[in-house]
Amino acid sequence: MVASGEQRGVRWLVMGDDDTVFFPENLAAVLGNVEQDVLHSYGMAFGGGGFAVSIPAAAELTPVLDSCLERYNHFYGSDQRVHACLSELGIPLTREPGFHQPISPRGRDRLEALGSLVRASRLDPARTLMQSICYEPTRGWSVSVAWGYTVQLYPKTWRSSQKGPFTFNTRPVPSEPCDRPILFFFDRITKQKIDSGGTVSEYSVHLPGNSSAACEHPDFAAASKVKLIEVYAPIMDPNDWKKAPRRHCCETETRRRPWWGRSSTMEVRISPCRPGETITKSPP
Repeated sequence: MVASGEQRGVRWLVMGDDDTVFFPENLAAVLGNVEQDVLHSYGMAFGGGGFAVSIPAAAELTPVLDSCLERYNHFYGSDQRVHACLSELGIPLTREPGFHQPISPRGRDRLEALGSLVRASRLDPARTLMQSICYEPTRGWSVSVAWGYTVQLYPKTWRSSQKGPFTFNTRPVPSEPCDRPILFFFDRITKQKIDSGGTVSEYSVHLPGNSSAACEHPDFAAASKVKLIEVYAPIMDPNDWKKAPRRHCCETETRRRPWWGRSSTMEVRISPCRPGETITKSPP
């Protein structure tokens, strides 16, 4: 296409594996922040995360691509080969934080997991997978929300296990239930009944295969009673991503539902941070 000049109106070439999920609105917003007439490439995305190459960079790459692929035939995967070929041309890597999200939703099978993530994105694509962190003030719990995917409830705080220089912490999941957070996975989403332009998403507690091996530590007793987390959030303006947006803040509230017996529901309300608001827990 590039060699034949049939790329009129095309600004970027994006490539991904068969198990890569693209959210078109978010992808267009991210690439819209970069001048497409300049030689750009998004380099390595190990694991099939996908990459984008600007049309001018692709035009430079096209005449030398065949010979370059022969030189790097021992490389694994198209992303590694294209990265090597662009490096030979002196085209620098343009790193865009958040371009690759190395997580996927949990479900009964892959299609169901994908459908779950897409359902959330249809109501608020700009907020999909956006992280918010807050605290439950009365008990000292930490709450981490990856909107549309999962909520992690930390009954206590652990020392960081990330000792190396890498972006992603690849430590194994602890087998001891007291050494890991309680996970809640996305279940459903609705628009708020009041005319506020927001959503309510629900996340149900995830019970691992050996659910009988629950943590019996006192710090986990109250947290283990939380079976559902409701996240209230305003619809995010896609144009906010063009302004280097500040991460949104959140507040929590735990209530008991009588018809659920002793189980509880936690409410998390996400909103733009107020002046001076931080995620740092205030001392008692």
